[in-house]
Amino acid sequence: MLDTIVFDMGLVLVNWHPAISLESLGLSRQDATLLASKMFSGQLWEKLDAGLITVDQALEAVQDQLPQNLLPMARYYAENWVHHMDLNQDVLDLVEKLLDAGWPLYLLSNASAPAVHALEYMPVLKRFKGLFFSFEVQLLKPDPQIYLRMAQRFALDLQRCFFIDDSAENIAAAKALGMGGHQFRGDLSALKASLQDHGFHWNTDAVND
Repeated sequence: MLDTIVFDMGLVLVNWHPAISLESLGLSRQDATLLASKMFSGQLWEKLDAGLITVDQALEAVQDQLPQNLLPMARYYAENWVHHMDLNQDVLDLVEKLLDAGWPLYLLSNASAPAVHALEYMPVLKRFKGLFFSFEVQLLKPDPQIYLRMAQRFALDLQRCFFIDDSAENIAAAKALGMGGHQFRGDLSALKASLQDHGFHWNTDAVND
């Protein structure tokens, strides 16, 4: 029986598109696209998400690939990206209903160190039972170990957990460990239907204390 829900953050609870975000901070479209491609995507960003390198090391790795005038913005955004996400309010409204119904919620996200400030950005996370970020354990989804480490930290039975993530690969890895799962592609109705099909309801009468 599934009785616990685990949410991903990026492209589920929030939308995050670095190039668009950087342009909103005053960069030209060309500079925003260049900076996003060199610093905030690919293997370099994955290493930051995994906590394997520092921001200083990331900047050193790209300094020869970027104009010098973009380096201050590269540092700022690497250290403050969490404050420049767009809330996916429809999903957050559903999260509130699930919490009000009594379902235990957790967060599992590939994210670098600034993610710890997500609580300031999304106060609803304070109602989650636990938050688990990849940088803390030097692992990234879909590595099975990150799911196992989360389960160990919060004493979860993965076979009782339902995982919501935007990545098909991450959902496949979760299912291989016995979790239920739904790939969220921006379709709120499909997410609601999947939750209901797996026994999750958000009227308080449906949940036993």
